[in-house]
Amino acid sequence: MVWLGFGIVWAGYAVGMWGYSLVRGYNLSGKQIISPVGFYAGSWPPDGGKPAANTVIIPAGTKGTSGKTSIELTLANAPPGTGTTASGGPAPSQSAGVASKATIRAEAAKRGWGAGGQWNALTHLINGESGGNPTIRNTSSGALGIAQALGHGTSCRAGSLGNEYGPQYGLSCADARKANSGDARQQTRWMMGYIKSRYGSPVNAWNTWQSRNPHWY
Repeated sequence: MVWLGFGIVWAGYAVGMWGYSLVRGYNLSGKQIISPVGFYAGSWPPDGGKPAANTVIIPAGTKGTSGKTSIELTLANAPPGTGTTASGGPAPSQSAGVASKATIRAEAAKRGWGAGGQWNALTHLINGESGGNPTIRNTSSGALGIAQALGHGTSCRAGSLGNEYGPQYGLSCADARKANSGDARQQTRWMMGYIKSRYGSPVNAWNTWQSRNPHWY
């Protein structure tokens, strides 16, 4: 009878976890529900079960503890924005060098993207698109500035460089006009809103950008 009761409790736990995973969008497998170890795509325990005393275990795309060796374990079903895409695409391990870096980081930080894997992915995306130059213009398509916005402007939003940024993602008419005139902050504000709306996070946007040839996001 004891084993029967234990089995009923365990079954109730498994069903509850399964329902919770569906609500949160984790889509866990049976193995992952029954064993927390199943949440990790890598082997467990790491280092053959004998990690060094100065080792810290962290999810991929996050920042390790200073002075310690980091073992990055990629989540098999990571929620959006945690450093991997739904398809398992990784975040870059280092950031890329871009112009307007302080301005871009300040706006990214407002969305929690100013450090770690999300920041790294964002800088690589910007580097591939514009290098962070707010006045650059694609000579063939007309895409403009840091975000390489294209075709989002309207009749009252034109600036001195073009009319590719519109009053979306929190930008006013005046803000959009500044973006179209080379204002790095307004262009970055627009880009952060665009990424959030379309991809959920810079990591998702970066991995999508890489999957397309020619690249675009």
